[in-house]
Amino acid sequence: MKNKINFKKMKSKSDKGFATIEIVMAFAVLILCISAVAMVTFGNQTLTIDSETNNEAISKAQALIEKARADSREDYVSVNTIPSTVEDIYTKFLEITDLTQCNKQAKSTVSWTTGSRNLSTTLSTFLSDIPGALALGGDCDSGITADYDNPGGLVSESIGGQGATALDAVNNRLYVTSNKFPPSHNKDFFVYDFSFSPPSSSSLSLVAELDLNEGLNDVDVADNYAYVASDSLTGELQVIDLTTMTQIPGATRQLPETNTAKGRRIFFYDNKIYIGTDYLSCPPPCTPTQNSEFHIYDVSTPSDPNWEGSVNINHNVNDIFVSGDFAYLATSDNNHELMVININPSSPDYLEHPDDTGFGYNASGNNDGSSIYALGNKIYLGRKQNNNPSSAHDLFVLNKDSVQDGASTTDGLVISRDLGISNNSLVTGIVVRSNLAFVGLDNPTIGVLVLNINTLLPYSSCAGYNFPENSTGIDMSGNFIFTSNRSNDEIQVIYDQPSACTP
Repeated sequence: MKNKINFKKMKSKSDKGFATIEIVMAFAVLILCISAVAMVTFGNQTLTIDSETNNEAISKAQALIEKARADSREDYVSVNTIPSTVEDIYTKFLEITDLTQCNKQAKSTVSWTTGSRNLSTTLSTFLSDIPGALALGGDCDSGITADYDNPGGLVSESIGGQGATALDAVNNRLYVTSNKFPPSHNKDFFVYDFSFSPPSSSSLSLVAELDLNEGLNDVDVADNYAYVASDSLTGELQVIDLTTMTQIPGATRQLPETNTAKGRRIFFYDNKIYIGTDYLSCPPPCTPTQNSEFHIYDVSTPSDPNWEGSVNINHNVNDIFVSGDFAYLATSDNNHELMVININPSSPDYLEHPDDTGFGYNASGNNDGSSIYALGNKIYLGRKQNNNPSSAHDLFVLNKDSVQDGASTTDGLVISRDLGISNNSLVTGIVVRSNLAFVGLDNPTIGVLVLNINTLLPYSSCAGYNFPENSTGIDMSGNFIFTSNRSNDEIQVIYDQPSACTP
């Protein structure tokens, strides 16, 4: 009987063992469920916090954009990039890119760190300057979309080999002036329609040509009028009605108290014309009001310009650009290649000479200022190479506030560069679009150079474009560059070739 197996007892012990295992398994399942619930709960909390943080960042980025938009309505030119600032866990940055005279891009970025993750949100918008566009008479370009890594020739046009002195591209029309050399040529003002769709079709179509007699040196188009600087000793300012393509005889003006002046450069801004001449000597008994090289006319009524004032610069006025309350002049003064003149009649500095106000910039060396451009808070000054060897810098980027605060004529330099142009060559014009500067050169080996505005280095290894003619001026319309030239094909149209740059 001792060997008899008690199955009943064994079954009882076995049941107890299974019960214990079941309890352990139940606890394991319960723990897993609790862990899963906890993970879901904590995950939802993380998502909620991320969502709240992201929404707050978007709100801060939107606030930066809205402030920039509001500021642009008050003072468009003063809206510039704001350095990074820290607020709580957020770093805020507002980047402003000046696309054209009347168009900026505002991009706000707010970044933050959560754990090991670096996060950010970015908003972007465009700011337009409608009053500025009106002040320029509608001559406000749309900007570029091409990257311009490989400029090339698109169209060229001859006006008879007489040489072109300047041009202005406005609303799909090109206006060109000539000094009519040799004299046998009898036209000095040309108007073309242009239509470009490279590579399929591109053309310049002559609309009108006029003879204003003495020859013309510069043109600026505003609304339905072309204002031209003439070689005439008795009519340096002349006005052309573009609706009828005729000169307005009653609008011709001789610069007051001058006998030998010739109109050299002209600029329209806010119903005023600014006109400059070469240096006019003033021997005794000449008075300080005589032989001034810089004049202002009110052209609120284009057919009846009214002289407003002048400044005796005592040097060549080689180029003019006007923005806001200031006129920027590129001159032949070795101590003041850039002169800045206050043109606000309400200012105590109104039409004061830069030698008295200290407004301007003295570039190193003795090379003359030859061209000027202003965009945003920067001034771009080009020079002529007067010295041999030609080693001085040809292009300068200056801070606008510094050159017009009167503190020092050596303040304000942001960057400058020797472009390598030959002796007696010069920068004939500058146009800035976004991060690129398009520089016209009167140089044997290159006619147009595309530069990065932050470094003034060529934008690519193909950034220079050469043509046989010597350039006299440059302008842009959309993605197209226009140059006026001394001879042969007096008009060149340049575009960004679709093929990649191959050095």
